[in-house]
Amino acid sequence: MRDFDFSEAAVAHLAEIVAARVVAQIGASQNPPDRWLDSTDAAAYLGMTRNALHKLTQRQAIPFCQDAPNSKLYFRVADLDHWRLKRSHGIR
Repeated sequence: MRDFDFSEAAVAHLAEIVAARVVAQIGASQNPPDRWLDSTDAAAYLGMTRNALHKLTQRQAIPFCQDAPNSKLYFRVADLDHWRLKRSHGIR
């Protein structure tokens, strides 16, 4: 086995490359692509019943989208996460 003598500059450059790739990989795993849920999946995601979720939508207390009045409800995961975070901090 042969020993390599790397300069400090070469080691620093290699460390920057590795660090950038590690940060990119961690960021990609922690920020999954946002997705849309129907009311059944959104209620399960939030750990509540569909009835409780619908009561929140009636009061417009939770973010949701709807194509037309009385049509199916859709919820974006990022919006639900933000709503849950605000609630846990007492922000209305």
